[in-house]
Amino acid sequence: AMLAFRPRPGINTHFRYSKGFKSGGYNIDFVTAPVLTPLEFDDESGDHYELGAKMQLTDSLFVNAVLFRTDYDDLQQSEYTLVPGQPLPVITTKNSGQARTEGLELTAQYE
Repeated sequence: AMLAFRPRPGINTHFRYSKGFKSGGYNIDFVTAPVLTPLEFDDESGDHYELGAKMQLTDSLFVNAVLFRTDYDDLQQSEYTLVPGQPLPVITTKNSGQARTEGLELTAQYE
């Protein structure tokens, strides 16, 4: 969902919310390895929030700003696992719990 507002000519603002997910699965490439338990990993979900503005401050100066945040549940991460009898580690996917990313993106252009 997105809401947009134009407080005056040359300034556009918006608020955006979105929800997404990555499906779960199985680490089935190495099902015979006893160290790869559990084989199954859960869905990952995320809630994304964004607040932004695009502004033409003068005839020559343009500024864009976006403040964002994403909250994850059951974040999926790749992990290197040593398997007895294998010369190299294998890469598996596991859920690592909750996580958050947030930041500010700011750009300016002067012509």
